[in-house]
Formats: sequence, C-alpha cells, structure tokens
Amino acid sequence: MGCIKSRCPVIYNSGSLWVATSGARATVWRENRNRALWRLYEAHRQEMFGYALLLTRDSGLAGDAVHEALAKVAASNGRVRHMKTYVFRAIRNEALRLNAARDRAEPFNEEEAESLFLLPEESNPHQRTVAREEAELLERALDGIAFEQKQVIVLRVYAGLTFREIAAVLEEPLPTVASRYRRGLEKLGERMRRLGYED
Repeated sequence: MGCIKSRCPVIYNSGSLWVATSGARATVWRENRNRALWRLYEAHRQEMFGYALLLTRDSGLAGDAVHEALAKVAASNGRVRHMKTYVFRAIRNEALRLNAARDRAEPFNEEEAESLFLLPEESNPHQRTVAREEAELLERALDGIAFEQKQVIVLRVYAGLTFREIAAVLEEPLPTVASRYRRGLEKLGERMRRLGYED
C-alpha cells in the first residue's frame, strides 16, 4: 500500500512538536524517544497513512489522525517500550475519535469513501492502468470480508506488523488475531477468484 506524496501527512521535526520536560534525565530520555519516533515515522510513513485511511476512508482525516497521534506520543510523559505498536494504537484511537466527530456532524456516506490503494504519480500510463485495475479488484475483494479481518490483513501485509504487535494495537488476544487473519485470507482468495483474478 503506497501513498501519493502530496497526500501523505508531513510531520516537521520542530520545537513545536517535540515538547521538553523538567529534569535533565527526563529531558534526555524524551529526546531519545522522539528521535526514535521520528525514525519510525520516516520508515513507516506510508503504512501509518494507509492504516489511518482504512479506518477513516478519507485522506484528510487520515492525515490528521497520523499527525495528532504522533504529536500526542511526542508530548506524552510516559516511557514507551514498544514504539511501533504504541504509535499504531495511537493512530487507531485518533482515527476512531475523528470518525466519531465526523459522524456526529454528518453521517458518513460510504459512496464517498476513498480508495485504500493510491497509485504512484510516476507510473507511465500503461503501468498506471494495470495498477488501477488490480487495485480496484483487490479493493472489491476486501470490501466483501468482515472489517475485523480486513484490518488484521492490512496491518499484517501492508504495515508489516507481527501478530503480537497487531494484538497489542487492537487490544485483542493473539489467537483471535491469528484466526481473523487466516479466515480473512481464505475469504479474500475466494472473492478474488469469483471476481476473475488469475494469479
């Protein structure tokens, strides 16, 4: 899963994002934590945006969810043991919060949902056509499975999280996550075959 650069959220390493705390030791570990957070964002920017987009189906809200989640992690006082898991959980919480606020203002119209699969700008016309057709097929197949299964598939396949990390992000038992992934892949394969996909 990729994202067009102009639609990915941009987080600047500035004083407005990194918040200091009192005490030399606290300042040192917070600075180290924020450097680790910045490196994680640089390495997994697309995956973060893609997961937020799965939850919101709106690129604007997805960017806001990622930005707010990272800002809150950077400003938090607690120590973070597993940064990647912590950040994806924060993105999930922010996306769900933004969804709820949107739905209170105006119920979300599923027909306006944005595609999960954003095509790269540099593709030539033929590559772009093929990529679009494959993306549309995969999205139609994904739309036919339960959201709980789809979410695990996206986190495992596109975000590269382990089952243990996914279980922590979703706050679900590890066997439940593994079962959802297995059943989701089986249903996804069946749907793609019915839709005419040939490997």
